[in-house]
Amino acid sequence: MASKQDSDELFELTGNSPSSWLHQARSLKTAAQLPLDELARIKASDLSPADRSEALMSHIQSYMLLTSFSFENLIKGILTSRKPNMVDGKSLSTALWDNKNGHKVVDIIPADIILSDQERDLFIRLQAFAIWAGRYPIPMNSHDYHSAQSLLKYETTDPLIAEELFFRLVKYVIY
Repeated sequence: MASKQDSDELFELTGNSPSSWLHQARSLKTAAQLPLDELARIKASDLSPADRSEALMSHIQSYMLLTSFSFENLIKGILTSRKPNMVDGKSLSTALWDNKNGHKVVDIIPADIILSDQERDLFIRLQAFAIWAGRYPIPMNSHDYHSAQSLLKYETTDPLIAEELFFRLVKYVIY
């Protein structure tokens, strides 16, 4: 077992490493592909309409949640590559993403990275899944629930937009 000092050093090295954030982003992106792959199988299945609908929704929720966390890690990798001292050995500074635990990717993406309208729309929808819709039946308050109703959707173009955007953003991670 590592000593506390060794553990603190590893924590700091890992947290300040853009490649660590990028690795986690790629792992989550890979995991997001699994429920996406299941969608075609479910659509072609002989499940009852109610069972099919439930299966589709659960896989869409999983895809959107994992994709949102993938982008969150990717953007934090970009931020860490630009400001490499985000971890001081004991804690992660959230100064660059102090909003809903950094789940609001539209708010934390650097200003010099321009998003298309489709990309911004996807990020806004992904935020809702990261903050609550991918994890809980309701958010912390009814206002957020009402505000998010139009965001809780999956577009058939989402995977392609996400794929292209992911590979474009990876270029901003300097490691």
